[in-house]
Amino acid sequence: MRGERSASKTSDEPPTEHQCSDALIAARLGHPNCLLRMSAEQLLQKDSLGETAMHKAARAKDYALAKLLLEKAPILRELTSLCGETPAHIAVAVGDDRIVELLLSGKTKDTLKAALTRDVNGTSVLIASVAHGNNKIALWLLKRFGKELASLPNVCKMTALHVAAAQANLDYIKNAIKCDPKSVDTRDVFGCTPCAYAVQGGNIYALRYLVEKAHAEISSVSCRADDGSTSSYHL
Repeated sequence: MRGERSASKTSDEPPTEHQCSDALIAARLGHPNCLLRMSAEQLLQKDSLGETAMHKAARAKDYALAKLLLEKAPILRELTSLCGETPAHIAVAVGDDRIVELLLSGKTKDTLKAALTRDVNGTSVLIASVAHGNNKIALWLLKRFGKELASLPNVCKMTALHVAAAQANLDYIKNAIKCDPKSVDTRDVFGCTPCAYAVQGGNIYALRYLVEKAHAEISSVSCRADDGSTSSYHL
């Protein structure tokens, strides 16, 4: 009987209230109440990789936690890790469209900086979206931020259109060219246009669209890059 009473007493006790004092731990464990008690300054804490609680929420695909953090400290959408990634970069990588839209929706003046941030390789969230084959978010980003984001190249001067041409992503190609018709002749550090990437990938339909519909320049490309290497294509 004594054991039964003891068990009954234990079951009636209220659940232990979490008392996380570290935003990164609270985010990793999914403790929203702990984060609610923290100041905005506490929420800006970074780990050894330069990631914040928002990066953790994005990686865990925890929309509710990301929303809470954004409401308490909107600046979190702009903070980058040591490799230059914003939380939106992480959300794109894990394929969470809702968190990408959460982070980059709202007034343009509040979201443009985060949208235009590139990582150490110069990869924007748009290039990352196209590279991951996520057209839903890529087209949303293109429509929302337009030419300013679409024209951002990586360190090799490749734009999202170059990547789309390499992947025969006609849907993105059509929308990107409609946004910026001159982008079809943009060249990377090797002097290659999106057409060159379509040729390299053997993507005849992408190539035909670029040449016949978008009137892309047809030329021989042989350009020496900064590192002395040469890339040649004959279109």
